[in-house]
Amino acid sequence: MTPGHAPPEGSPPEGITTEDARRRRDFLRRLHRWFVTEGRHDLPWQRDRRAYAVWVSEIMLQQTTVDTVRRYYTPFMRRFPTVRSLARAELDEVLRVWSGLGYYRRAHHLHEAARRVVEHHGGRFPRTLEGLLELPGIGRSTAGAVLSLAYDRPAVVLDTNVRRVLERYWREALRRRGNAERALWELAAWLLPSSGGRSHTQGLMDLGALVCRPRSPLCPRCPLVKSCPGPREAVPRMRSARGTRRLVLLYRRDRHGRIFLVRRPAHGIWAGLWCLPERGEGPPGDTRPLLTRRHTLSHLELEIRLVTESPGSGRLPLAGVWTTGPMRERLAIPPVVREMLESLPPRVPGKT
Repeated sequence: MTPGHAPPEGSPPEGITTEDARRRRDFLRRLHRWFVTEGRHDLPWQRDRRAYAVWVSEIMLQQTTVDTVRRYYTPFMRRFPTVRSLARAELDEVLRVWSGLGYYRRAHHLHEAARRVVEHHGGRFPRTLEGLLELPGIGRSTAGAVLSLAYDRPAVVLDTNVRRVLERYWREALRRRGNAERALWELAAWLLPSSGGRSHTQGLMDLGALVCRPRSPLCPRCPLVKSCPGPREAVPRMRSARGTRRLVLLYRRDRHGRIFLVRRPAHGIWAGLWCLPERGEGPPGDTRPLLTRRHTLSHLELEIRLVTESPGSGRLPLAGVWTTGPMRERLAIPPVVREMLESLPPRVPGKT
C-alpha cells in the first residue's frame, strides 16, 4: 500500500486486530460528532474552499502558529487573490507581503508552484496526490490537506497535531509495528472514512490543537477519553535545541542618505530578502557598534549587531543597491532589520 492512500476496503494494515477494527468505528463516530459541535469552523482560511486558498493556508501553517497566520493570511490573499495573480507577481513583492512569517523558502516555493500551476495546468490545481506532489514545497501531508479540505476527498494528513492524536490513541497498534514512520502512514490511511474527508481531516487537526495538546492535554474534554491509553504513554518525539548565532550587519549610508542593501542567499536565514551586508567577525579595527538586538526564530536565537566602518575601510559587495526610504518601503526586508534602521537617528555615522 502506498503511504497517503487508503487501503482497499476490508484490508487493514498488518498487525491490526479485531479489537482495533471495533475501536476504529468508535473512533470515527466520536471524532465526527465532536467536530460538528466543538471543532473550528470559522478560521479565515475555512471560508474559501478553493484549492489555491487551502494550499496557501497550509503552507503558511507549516511551522507557524494559527494565531500568527491569522495576521498574514487575509492581507496575502487580498494582494494575491488567485493563483494567476501570484504567478504574475515579482518575487520581491511576494517576499515583502510574506515578510515576518519566517521560513522564507516557503514563499519562494509558493511563487514557483503558482507559476507551474499556471504554465502546466492552465491555472487549475491538480486533483491527484501525484500531481500535487510534483509542485515545489508540497509534501505528502500538504497534498493530502489540499485533497481533503478543498475537494472533500479522504486523504492522509499528518501534521504535528494529527500525529500526536494518532500516536496517543493508537499506541498499542503502532508498537506492534515498531513505531515506524510507514506504520503511522498506513494506520492513518486505514482510518480514513469512505467519504467526508474534509470533516475527518479538520476534526483530527482540531482535536490535536484544542484538546490533545502536547502539554497539559484536556483529557476530560476529549471525545475519545474512555478508550484512549492516555497521553503519558505517547510515542516520545525529540525536540531539537534552539541554537544561537551572532549576526554582524554592516551599515553604510552615503552623503545622499541612501543605505546600501544586498539580497541574502536563497537558502538560510531570511532567504532571498534584502538586508544590510553581513560582516565577518574578524579583528574589530575601527568598527563602531551602533545597535544590538536579540531576535528569536523558531529554531535559532539571533544576536544581531549593527556596525559601521570608517570611509574606505572595506569594499562593499558588488551585488547590492543604494536605497532611499521610499525604495526600502517596497523591498522585502526582515522586520527586525527594518526596525533597527528606523530606530537610527537621521545623522548617525556610516557615511561613505
